[in-house]
Amino acid sequence: GAAGGGSGGAAHQGSGPQTQKIVDCAPGLVGRVIGRRGETINEIQRRSGTRIQIDQSMPQGLPRKINISGPSSSVEMAVSMVQSVMDNPAAPLGGGSGGG
Repeated sequence: GAAGGGSGGAAHQGSGPQTQKIVDCAPGLVGRVIGRRGETINEIQRRSGTRIQIDQSMPQGLPRKINISGPSSSVEMAVSMVQSVMDNPAAPLGGGSGGG
């Protein structure tokens, strides 16, 4: 008999359970995550297929909230991309070893 059902494979954008994660970001790192004219944050959104909003309404000195929403696998990917930007601002997104 054929095996029935089974989930797996790449999730299409917009399918699967939607989830949301909030990442705290130190005020000094927000600009880094957003990038020049939003380049970095847009790149993360495009690559991961998520929507990212940054709440900067916090009082001075408190962490900003980076709100990432989308399919759960995409959100996990976006979170790790955001964290790698915060940890290592000089590194290109995606961790590829590019000379230059």
